[in-house]
Parts: sequence; structure tokens; C-alpha cells
Amino acid sequence: MNLIARYQPQRNRFWPEVEDFFTNLPPQLFRQSILLKNNLATFYADTGQFSDILSREHDHPCLYLHFWLIDDWQTSKLGDRERLEKPLFLSAVFNFAAVYTQETILDEGSNFDQTYLFLAQSLRQQADRHLMEICPGTDAFWRYHQLGWNDYAEATLADWPAVNRADLPLDEAALTALPQRLAVTKLPIIGAALALDRAEDVPQLNRMLDHLNFVWQLLRDISTIRQDLVRQRFTYPLLKTIEAAGLDPHQPPAPEQILGALVLTGVMSKIEQICTGQLTSARELAESLKLPTFSEYCAVIENQVRHVVDLFSLKPQLKKPAGASEKPRRPMFAPFVETLPKVIEMAEGYLLADVSFRESWEIQRRGVFGVPEMIGRAFPAGFIAELLSRYGHDMAQSIDMVFETLAATGFRYYNHDHLPPDADDVAMALRLLPYSSQPEQHRALLQAPVDRLTASISTTGEIPVWLMTEAETQGDRFVSLWGNSCAAVSANALLGLISYDRAKYQSLIEKCAGKLFDDVGQRGIGAGWHYVPLYTIWIIVELMAQLQAQPMAAGLAQKLQAATQTLSARFKDEAQRYRVTPQDAALLSLICLSAGAPDEVKALFKPDWITILTKTQRYDGGWPGEPLYGTPTRGELATWYASNSVTTALCYHALKSYSS
Repeated sequence: MNLIARYQPQRNRFWPEVEDFFTNLPPQLFRQSILLKNNLATFYADTGQFSDILSREHDHPCLYLHFWLIDDWQTSKLGDRERLEKPLFLSAVFNFAAVYTQETILDEGSNFDQTYLFLAQSLRQQADRHLMEICPGTDAFWRYHQLGWNDYAEATLADWPAVNRADLPLDEAALTALPQRLAVTKLPIIGAALALDRAEDVPQLNRMLDHLNFVWQLLRDISTIRQDLVRQRFTYPLLKTIEAAGLDPHQPPAPEQILGALVLTGVMSKIEQICTGQLTSARELAESLKLPTFSEYCAVIENQVRHVVDLFSLKPQLKKPAGASEKPRRPMFAPFVETLPKVIEMAEGYLLADVSFRESWEIQRRGVFGVPEMIGRAFPAGFIAELLSRYGHDMAQSIDMVFETLAATGFRYYNHDHLPPDADDVAMALRLLPYSSQPEQHRALLQAPVDRLTASISTTGEIPVWLMTEAETQGDRFVSLWGNSCAAVSANALLGLISYDRAKYQSLIEKCAGKLFDDVGQRGIGAGWHYVPLYTIWIIVELMAQLQAQPMAAGLAQKLQAATQTLSARFKDEAQRYRVTPQDAALLSLICLSAGAPDEVKALFKPDWITILTKTQRYDGGWPGEPLYGTPTRGELATWYASNSVTTALCYHALKSYSS
């Protein structure tokens, strides 16, 4: 029996007003609403059309409850019916869309961020505008309205988080909270009852709807068991199964354990009994209120409960008679892809789609030095290749390209000899050597630039950005672009030497590290001149991790500690920034997750940073490029280098570090 299809004519008449509302939204809200409508069409309509949402036989009938009430109470005057049906239907649609928007914002795996709160607010206001047509000054209705939204908010915010999972054995509060998640669905039908002067029946009507919503929410929670486990949302079926199976509530079980326990422990039989009791109470109230459609609907839900219980039964399923047909059911378990692994997989796909990483190349077309084009290719490509290599990807082709490019340019950033070789490019090659498929050939290629790097270091241990001989510094063309000292470049170089041959260069590494930490202690983040501050903090913390892995001289350890205190103080400010971009979130996470970070910094880690990464990833698996280090542009003005691929590599690195 389809108790929804009979109201399709009314739905068709009223739906244009839904479309008109979205059409007339201002530009920013309109753009958001397109994604909202498409999501609703995907998940709530078999046809994939927004106009068909919640019209399937097994959908929650929240758009139709007031139709049933009006029919059952035999409101026959056409004018009265139209006056009630239209605004109540529209309010139900907009409230449903508002709730979906709010819950999608809370879902860390979705791409709805907090800016969508404005859309949710607009939808709620539109729903209330239609409710005002029915109950313009009815205090009783607006008390129910406030109570419904409050109940929904409390249930959603509590949502049985991980901190409550030790509350076993379960008490009645767990059951009482179930219908509150659907409390907003009651508003149109309560409005209809009050508009029909049946205020005395509203308390019973409210209880009947709670019984029905109890069963609906329980079925919904069973269908979302897998994602609830992953997100540590401990719903009633999960908690009941953990209790019955004697599992440790402080150790999240695997989905397979829970599904097996649902079959073997008799929990589903208990849930069926609970649902039967709720439906019996709902049916009794429906009969008392003379609502035959609701009595009929109890049988529909009863069949759904039985179907779900049968899925977990060890009893053989009865065969249907030959030739018998059945409408295909929607999948019992809601479609779900675990967010973090999928985000990582998509990021890998993006980065590995072009292992030349051409998008990352810095191509200068400003016509400097009389050439139409200069390319900075090796460093950004090597940056990405190194991060991917850390996680077992075979980047031999990319690494070969980096070494070939550096050999051709003389370890210069650009393919032009105006600028000298630089410490960053040499350091990058040193860190790539462990992943090379031609280590002997590449090691031989590196010896000359390594000698040049070490020869360029001052007697105080300062590592220059540009690797110049004394003769070059006296030449007419000498330009130390934006300074010849940078803490981030020094940290990159030291990490390169540690990776290349720590034992051979140990004394030099310690001297240079001491100078670097002195600079950081005196100048703070200002010692990092060429990179954005968060990168500077991260790469220095990574260096600290490498240095702390082996015994250090007491003097160096003291300098490291002083620099740590300076960076920690700055990081506390960085962690409180009002707006956090995806690359910010990646670097903030990497700093906290680094082995070199002090405990006070590790304690500042925010899971919200990972949520930012999951919510902002594009459909192709990447993230938009963000500033990383300085570069010139036309007119020799300073600007920032930014690359989609490099930013994506940092986001990928942060997600992999977090997941492990």
C-alpha cells in the first residue's frame, strides 16, 4: 500500500513555489542551493530529480502527515483544505532541507562548511513564513515549534558521542532520545491540528508521532551502523550490541564484529520487540484519535521492521512462489565510503596522474634577462616526489627527471645562469637520493654541488640561500635576491645533509644547526625570510626531530630548547588564527604530529584541521594552490609561488601522517 502516491496531484501543484524560492535566492545562497538540491536529488529520489524527493513508498512521510490528518478528520471544504495543505506542505519541504543542510555541515566528510549556515537559516525562515499563514498568532503552536527545534538540537548535539560510550548498561534515556532527532517532522501536522481547532487532541497526536519517529530513527540508525562506527557516533543499536556481546565500550569494535554480534546475540529480536511495542502504542493512539490512515501506516512500518530483522536472522528465508514479483527495495544499509581513506586515495590519484608534475613548475613569462620564458622545474617537482616517496610510491621517473633537470641547470632554480645555484635545490636532491633508482649515478652527480654547498657555509655556520664563490660575489651581476639567509632554507639544507651522509658531516651539521637555532631564538619566525611562517616552523621542527634522534652536545641541546620555546610561542598564535585555509590546516597538523614538536605543541592539535581538509578537497582529488615561498612577477614586484600540486602534496602528507 502506497500512502504517499495518492497525494501526487497536490504535490505537483505546490512544487513550483519550492522552485521559485530557490530561483530567487541572492547569488551566494543560490550557488549553495544548487549543491543542496543536487544532494537531495541524489539521496532522496530514485529519479535523481529534486522535484521527486521523499516520494518513495519507504521514505519517511514527513511531507504527507498533514494530508493524512486532514483526510482522516474529513475536512471536506475545498477552500479549507487548500488553505491548510499548501503552506504546511511547503513548510515541511523547507524544514527538511534546513535540517539536511545543518546535519551535512556537521558531517566532517561533506563539503558543506559553516558558510552553509546562512542557507540553513534562510530555509528555516521560509518554513516559518508558511507556518505563520496557518498559525499567525497561535501561542500554543509556537510553543510546540520551539520545543520541537530544541529537542532536535539537543539530540543532534549529544548524538551519543564517544565520551558517553562507557554508560553501560543502557538506561531509558537512550530510548527517550531516539524520536527527538525527528522532532521537527511533527510541526506541520501539529499546525494542522491547531488550525482545525483540535487543540485538545495535540498531546495525544504528539505522543503518537513520537512512537512512529522512534521506530523510524531506530531503523535509520541500523542502516548507518558502519559510518556511525567509523565516526564514533554510538547510537542505540550500537550500544545495545556492545553491551550484549560483552565488548569493551572503550575500544571501538570493527564493523564485522558488530554485524556478527547483531546476528548472534539476539539484539535484533530485542529491537523488534521494542519496535512492536512502539507501533502498538502508536496504533492505539491513532484509533483513539480516529486516524485510520495512521493505523494503516503502522502496518507499513511493521513490515519494514520485519524485513530488517530478517536480514540479521539465521533462519532460512522462505522462497517466494514462482512468478511472484516484488518491487525492488532500496538498500537497507545507507551507502557509505569511509571519508579519510577515500580523501587520501583521491589525493594520490591527483598527484600520480602526471608524475612530471607540470602544473607545479614555476614558469616565468615576464621577459626577464631577454628570454620569453624561464622555468623553475626541479624544486617543486622534487618537493612532491619526496613526499610521495615517503609512503612507498615508486617515483623513479620523477626523481630521474629532477636530477636530469638539475644537471642541466647546474643546480639552479631556473633554467638560466643569471642566478647562482641555491641551497634549496641541492638539499632537495640530497633528500631524494634514498629513493633514486640510480643511486650511484646520482650520488656522483651530487658530489660537486655538495662540495659547493659546504664550501659556501660561513665560519659561523650560516648556510647561504645562494651558493656563490667569492669571485661571483664580487662580479657585476651579483644579486642576492631578497637576502642570503633564511631559516627554512637552512633547515632544508641540514635535512639534506643528514639524509645524504650524516656521519661524514656531523660536526658541520651541529655547527650550522646551532647557528640556525641562535637566529630563531633571537629573531623568531623572522629568521625565515623566503617561506610562509607555518612552513618555516614545520621544517625546523622536522629538523629538530632528526637531531634529537641521536645524542647531541649539551650546547646544541640548549640552543635547540631555546628555539623550541620561541617557535612554540609563535605556534600558539598561529593555531588561534581566525581563518584556516587547507594548506594552513595541513601545516598546522604536520607541526603537531611531528616527532620534533614539544608536548605543548602536540597538545594543540585540532581534529577540525583534518575536517577542513576533507571538506575542501575538490572532486579531482586536489586542493587549490596557496602561497608557499616568494618569487618575482612582472615589474620585478614580489609575489608568492603557489601550486595546486604542491598544496595537494602537503595536504596529502598531513592526512597520511594523521591516519597513521
